[in-house]
Amino acid sequence: MIGAAFGVVVTALVDDLVTPLIAAIGGQQDFSALDFTINDSTFRYGDFVNKALTFIALAAVVFFFVVTPVNALIARPPRAASGPNDAQVPGVPE
Repeated sequence: MIGAAFGVVVTALVDDLVTPLIAAIGGQQDFSALDFTINDSTFRYGDFVNKALTFIALAAVVFFFVVTPVNALIARPPRAASGPNDAQVPGVPE
């Protein structure tokens, strides 16, 4: 459930922020209307562009907010334990 909600948030991010930003640079307001025709066959590639941008944004978010921190935690050397558990208990052989 959280994954689906996360996907909706990233889709909204791409649709509401990234696509208009690219549209401001490129001049096209809605990518879903992009198409071309060859021999009376229409290829609508604009929706694919929107979905590809959504996938790239989702992959970047997962990488930078999940994979990178987990890899950093795994790469940390373990702490040397020091405290009462490390002391020799009298009467107990090692």
